[in-house]
Amino acid sequence: MALEHGHCTYGTCTAPAAWCDAHHVVPFSRGGPTDLRNGTLLCGRHHPVVHATGRAGPPNRARAETVARQTIRDLSLRLRTHLLAA
Repeated sequence: MALEHGHCTYGTCTAPAAWCDAHHVVPFSRGGPTDLRNGTLLCGRHHPVVHATGRAGPPNRARAETVARQTIRDLSLRLRTHLLAA
């Protein structure tokens, strides 16, 4: 999820993945699977908010997917640059 999302997926939050916890979009207790398609990252500030409000999913999944694609491109570029320099 850290590679896919890169950061907290709540609204415009940019808390890095290292500060986040995995969250089931459809709760496990309601039959939600434990897999990447049903998971998202929420920071310590927003994870309790999502649970308290009963939201079923991340508020801004489209933004998370856009950031994820950019994160993967950035990581790929850094890896290629590192390998070429070695």
